[in-house]
Order: sequence, then structure tokens, then C-alpha cells
Amino acid sequence: MNFLFLEAVRRVDEGLRLRAISPDGVQGPADHFRAARLLARLGQTGRALALLEGLPAAGEHTPQFIALHPDFDALRNEPRFEAVAGGAG
Repeated sequence: MNFLFLEAVRRVDEGLRLRAISPDGVQGPADHFRAARLLARLGQTGRALALLEGLPAAGEHTPQFIALHPDFDALRNEPRFEAVAGGAG
């Protein structure tokens, strides 16, 4: 695997880990959404979908917003993505 690819995945993992242990870094939907976007672009389909599936149905990242976001283009044919996007994709 490409070094830059591995480094990008490592940094996503590290960012999620640091946010989880930081006393003032409450990990929330926005953090998961950003990580899902990065992981989807890096081809980490399963990990991206797992984060999207954990997002609350109501709020800033609605199924319609997720369905139309270009960072998730590679996920569009995945049944799990269709479930997260509420058929809006």
C-alpha cells in the first residue's frame, strides 16, 4: 500500500482516538461525519459506513444531506449506504 494512503488512515484513527480521550474533546456527530468523509475518499468503505450508521437520524447530517454529499460517491451502490441515506440517493 501507498505510504501516503497509510498515513492518511493513521491520522484519521489518531484524530478519533485523541478526541475520545481529550477531556474537552467530546466526540460527536460532526467528528464522525468528517472521519466518514475521509475514510470514504480513502476507500475504507466498511469503516466509513460504520461511522455513518452511528449518526443520529435527526440533526445536521440528515439522510438527504448524506445522500447528496459528493465525498460518498464511492459508497452509492452499497446497500448499507442506501439504508443510511434513506433511499434519498
